[in-house]
Amino acid sequence: GELDLALEKARSGLKLEPRHPQFLSAQSRLTAALDHQRRVSAFLGEAKQQIGDRRYEASLQTCDALLKLEPGHREAQELKQAAASALERLRQFNECLTQARTNARNEHWEECLKLATEGLQLDPTHAELAALASQASEILNRRRTLQELLDAGQTHFNRGEYESTVRTAERALQLAPDNAEALQLRQQAQDAQRARKKKEQVVALLAEARKHSDSRDFEACYRAASEALTLEPEHAEL
Repeated sequence: GELDLALEKARSGLKLEPRHPQFLSAQSRLTAALDHQRRVSAFLGEAKQQIGDRRYEASLQTCDALLKLEPGHREAQELKQAAASALERLRQFNECLTQARTNARNEHWEECLKLATEGLQLDPTHAELAALASQASEILNRRRTLQELLDAGQTHFNRGEYESTVRTAERALQLAPDNAEALQLRQQAQDAQRARKKKEQVVALLAEARKHSDSRDFEACYRAASEALTLEPEHAEL
Protein backbone atom coordinates (compact mmCIF):
# COMPACT_ATOMS: atom_id res chain seq x y z
CA GLY A 1 0.00 0.00 0.00
CA GLU A 2 0.97 3.66 -0.05
CA LEU A 3 2.21 3.58 3.56
CA ASP A 4 4.52 0.65 2.83
CA LEU A 5 5.90 2.45 -0.24
CA ALA A 6 6.44 5.68 1.70
CA LEU A 7 8.18 3.82 4.53
CA GLU A 8 10.45 2.07 2.04
CA LYS A 9 11.43 5.46 0.59
CA ALA A 10 12.17 6.83 4.06
CA ARG A 11 14.35 3.84 4.85
CA SER A 12 16.17 4.20 1.54
CA GLY A 13 16.89 7.85 2.40
CA LEU A 14 18.22 6.87 5.82
CA LYS A 15 20.61 4.46 4.20
CA LEU A 16 22.11 7.41 2.37
CA GLU A 17 21.87 9.80 5.31
CA PRO A 18 21.20 7.91 8.57
CA ARG A 19 20.64 10.98 10.74
CA HIS A 20 18.45 12.96 8.36
CA PRO A 21 15.72 14.42 10.61
CA GLN A 22 12.94 14.39 8.01
CA PHE A 23 13.61 10.77 7.06
CA LEU A 24 13.74 9.77 10.73
CA SER A 25 10.48 11.59 11.47
CA ALA A 26 8.80 10.04 8.43
CA GLN A 27 9.99 6.56 9.39
CA SER A 28 8.61 6.96 12.91
CA ARG A 29 5.29 8.34 11.68
CA LEU A 30 4.85 5.75 8.96
CA THR A 31 5.82 2.85 11.23
CA ALA A 32 3.21 3.96 13.77
CA ALA A 33 0.58 4.39 11.04
CA LEU A 34 1.29 0.93 9.62
CA ASP A 35 1.11 -0.62 13.06
CA HIS A 36 -2.21 1.13 13.63
CA GLN A 37 -3.47 -0.08 10.26
CA ARG A 38 -2.45 -3.67 10.99
CA ARG A 39 -4.15 -3.62 14.40
CA VAL A 40 -7.35 -2.23 12.87
CA SER A 41 -7.24 -4.88 10.15
CA ALA A 42 -6.62 -7.62 12.72
CA PHE A 43 -9.56 -6.46 14.86
CA LEU A 44 -11.83 -6.32 11.80
CA GLY A 45 -10.86 -9.82 10.72
CA GLU A 46 -11.36 -11.17 14.23
CA ALA A 47 -14.76 -9.49 14.62
CA LYS A 48 -15.97 -10.88 11.29
CA GLN A 49 -14.74 -14.37 12.16
CA GLN A 50 -16.48 -14.23 15.53
CA ILE A 51 -19.76 -13.26 13.86
CA GLY A 52 -19.28 -16.12 11.40
CA ASP A 53 -18.77 -18.47 14.36
CA ARG A 54 -21.89 -17.03 16.08
CA ARG A 55 -19.75 -15.73 18.94
CA TYR A 56 -21.65 -12.47 19.04
CA GLU A 57 -20.66 -11.28 22.51
CA ALA A 58 -16.98 -11.77 21.67
CA SER A 59 -17.50 -9.87 18.42
CA LEU A 60 -19.06 -6.97 20.32
CA GLN A 61 -16.01 -6.81 22.59
CA THR A 62 -13.66 -6.88 19.60
CA CYS A 63 -15.61 -4.08 17.90
CA ASP A 64 -15.45 -2.01 21.08
CA ALA A 65 -11.67 -2.48 21.20
CA LEU A 66 -11.40 -1.43 17.55
CA LEU A 67 -13.59 1.64 18.10
CA LYS A 68 -11.47 2.58 21.07
CA LEU A 69 -8.43 2.39 18.81
CA GLU A 70 -10.18 4.28 16.02
CA PRO A 71 -13.41 6.02 17.08
CA GLY A 72 -15.93 6.47 14.32
CA HIS A 73 -14.63 3.59 12.21
CA ARG A 74 -17.61 2.96 9.90
CA GLU A 75 -17.14 -0.77 9.28
CA ALA A 76 -16.55 -1.42 12.97
CA GLN A 77 -19.79 0.39 13.81
CA GLU A 78 -21.66 -1.69 11.22
CA LEU A 79 -20.15 -4.92 12.54
CA LYS A 80 -21.06 -3.97 16.09
CA GLN A 81 -24.64 -3.31 15.05
CA ALA A 82 -24.77 -6.62 13.18
CA ALA A 83 -23.41 -8.49 16.21
CA ALA A 84 -25.87 -6.77 18.55
CA SER A 85 -28.81 -7.61 16.26
CA ALA A 86 -27.65 -11.22 15.91
CA LEU A 87 -27.25 -11.50 19.69
CA GLU A 88 -30.80 -10.24 20.20
CA ARG A 89 -32.15 -12.70 17.60
CA LEU A 90 -30.26 -15.50 19.37
CA ARG A 91 -31.75 -14.44 22.71
CA GLN A 92 -35.24 -14.46 21.20
CA PHE A 93 -34.60 -17.82 19.54
CA ASN A 94 -33.36 -19.44 22.77
CA GLU A 95 -36.41 -18.10 24.60
CA CYS A 96 -38.72 -19.57 21.95
CA LEU A 97 -36.93 -22.92 22.11
CA THR A 98 -37.01 -23.10 25.92
CA GLN A 99 -40.69 -22.16 26.15
CA ALA A 100 -41.68 -24.46 23.27
CA ARG A 101 -40.03 -27.38 25.09
CA THR A 102 -41.81 -26.47 28.34
CA ASN A 103 -45.21 -26.21 26.65
CA ALA A 104 -44.64 -29.55 24.89
CA ARG A 105 -43.87 -31.23 28.22
CA ASN A 106 -47.05 -29.70 29.68
CA GLU A 107 -49.05 -30.65 26.55
CA HIS A 108 -49.97 -27.04 25.84
CA TRP A 109 -49.84 -27.66 22.12
CA GLU A 110 -51.32 -24.40 20.79
CA GLU A 111 -48.72 -22.33 22.63
CA CYS A 112 -46.01 -24.83 21.70
CA LEU A 113 -46.86 -24.47 18.00
CA LYS A 114 -46.93 -20.67 18.25
CA LEU A 115 -43.49 -20.53 19.88
CA ALA A 116 -41.96 -23.15 17.58
CA THR A 117 -43.21 -21.21 14.55
CA GLU A 118 -41.72 -17.98 15.89
CA GLY A 119 -38.41 -19.74 16.56
CA LEU A 120 -38.32 -21.23 13.06
CA GLN A 121 -38.70 -17.74 11.60
CA LEU A 122 -35.44 -16.90 13.36
CA ASP A 123 -33.72 -20.19 12.47
CA PRO A 124 -35.61 -22.11 9.76
CA THR A 125 -33.17 -25.05 9.80
CA HIS A 126 -33.42 -25.91 13.51
CA ALA A 127 -34.33 -29.61 13.63
CA GLU A 128 -35.75 -29.79 17.17
CA LEU A 129 -38.06 -26.81 16.68
CA ALA A 130 -39.23 -28.22 13.34
CA ALA A 131 -40.03 -31.52 15.09
CA LEU A 132 -41.91 -29.74 17.90
CA ALA A 133 -43.91 -27.70 15.39
CA SER A 134 -44.79 -30.85 13.45
CA GLN A 135 -45.80 -32.74 16.60
CA ALA A 136 -47.92 -29.88 17.92
CA SER A 137 -49.60 -29.36 14.55
CA GLU A 138 -50.42 -33.06 14.23
CA ILE A 139 -51.90 -33.25 17.74
CA LEU A 140 -53.97 -30.08 17.24
CA ASN A 141 -55.28 -31.33 13.91
CA ARG A 142 -56.23 -34.63 15.53
CA ARG A 143 -58.01 -32.78 18.33
CA ARG A 144 -59.93 -30.63 15.86
CA THR A 145 -60.96 -33.68 13.86
CA LEU A 146 -62.01 -35.47 17.05
CA GLN A 147 -64.18 -32.55 18.16
CA GLU A 148 -65.76 -32.31 14.70
CA LEU A 149 -66.63 -36.02 14.86
CA LEU A 150 -68.07 -35.68 18.37
CA ASP A 151 -70.20 -32.71 17.29
CA ALA A 152 -71.40 -34.57 14.19
CA GLY A 153 -72.17 -37.68 16.27
CA GLN A 154 -74.24 -35.65 18.73
CA THR A 155 -76.14 -34.07 15.84
CA HIS A 156 -76.91 -37.52 14.40
CA PHE A 157 -78.06 -38.71 17.82
CA ASN A 158 -80.36 -35.72 18.31
CA ARG A 159 -81.92 -36.49 14.93
CA GLY A 160 -82.47 -40.11 15.87
CA GLU A 161 -79.87 -41.28 13.33
CA TYR A 162 -78.43 -43.92 15.61
CA GLU A 163 -76.51 -45.98 13.05
CA SER A 164 -74.74 -42.84 11.84
CA THR A 165 -74.08 -41.91 15.46
CA VAL A 166 -72.37 -45.26 16.13
CA ARG A 167 -70.25 -45.02 12.98
CA THR A 168 -69.17 -41.46 13.80
CA ALA A 169 -68.39 -42.33 17.42
CA GLU A 170 -66.26 -45.28 16.30
CA ARG A 171 -64.31 -43.00 13.94
CA ALA A 172 -63.70 -40.73 16.91
CA LEU A 173 -62.51 -43.70 18.97
CA GLN A 174 -60.00 -44.58 16.27
CA LEU A 175 -58.37 -41.20 16.99
CA ALA A 176 -58.79 -41.39 20.77
CA PRO A 177 -59.63 -44.92 21.99
CA ASP A 178 -60.21 -43.81 25.60
CA ASN A 179 -62.27 -40.71 24.86
CA ALA A 180 -65.11 -40.74 27.40
CA GLU A 181 -67.48 -38.60 25.32
CA ALA A 182 -67.13 -40.86 22.26
CA LEU A 183 -67.59 -43.99 24.37
CA GLN A 184 -70.71 -42.56 26.02
CA LEU A 185 -72.14 -41.38 22.69
CA ARG A 186 -71.68 -44.82 21.13
CA GLN A 187 -73.28 -46.51 24.14
CA GLN A 188 -76.25 -44.15 24.09
CA ALA A 189 -76.76 -44.71 20.36
CA GLN A 190 -76.53 -48.51 20.75
CA ASP A 191 -79.03 -48.41 23.65
CA ALA A 192 -81.36 -46.27 21.54
CA GLN A 193 -81.02 -48.70 18.62
CA ARG A 194 -82.00 -51.61 20.86
CA ALA A 195 -84.90 -49.66 22.33
CA ARG A 196 -86.14 -48.71 18.86
CA LYS A 197 -85.85 -52.30 17.61
CA LYS A 198 -87.73 -53.59 20.65
CA LYS A 199 -90.45 -51.00 20.16
CA GLU A 200 -90.78 -51.95 16.49
CA GLN A 201 -91.05 -55.61 17.48
CA VAL A 202 -93.72 -54.83 20.05
CA VAL A 203 -95.69 -52.79 17.50
CA ALA A 204 -95.45 -55.64 14.97
CA LEU A 205 -96.48 -58.28 17.52
CA LEU A 206 -99.34 -56.11 18.74
CA ALA A 207 -100.58 -55.73 15.17
CA GLU A 208 -100.28 -59.48 14.71
CA ALA A 209 -102.18 -60.17 17.95
CA ARG A 210 -105.00 -57.82 16.88
CA LYS A 211 -105.18 -59.51 13.49
CA HIS A 212 -105.46 -62.96 15.10
CA SER A 213 -108.02 -61.65 17.55
CA ASP A 214 -110.12 -60.24 14.73
CA SER A 215 -109.97 -63.60 12.96
CA ARG A 216 -110.80 -65.32 16.30
CA ASP A 217 -107.54 -67.27 16.24
CA PHE A 218 -107.11 -66.86 19.96
CA GLU A 219 -104.24 -69.30 20.31
CA ALA A 220 -102.13 -67.38 17.78
CA CYS A 221 -103.27 -64.13 19.38
CA TYR A 222 -102.10 -65.39 22.76
CA ARG A 223 -98.70 -66.40 21.39
CA ALA A 224 -98.11 -63.00 19.75
CA ALA A 225 -99.29 -61.12 22.84
CA SER A 226 -97.13 -63.25 25.16
CA GLU A 227 -94.06 -62.66 23.03
CA ALA A 228 -94.75 -58.92 23.01
CA LEU A 229 -95.13 -58.89 26.79
CA THR A 230 -91.70 -60.46 27.22
CA LEU A 231 -90.38 -57.40 25.42
CA GLU A 232 -92.60 -54.83 27.16
CA PRO A 233 -94.22 -56.30 30.30
CA GLU A 234 -95.97 -53.03 31.27
CA HIS A 235 -97.75 -52.53 27.94
CA ALA A 236 -101.36 -51.67 28.86
CA GLU A 237 -103.17 -53.07 25.82
CA LEU A 238 -101.26 -56.36 25.87
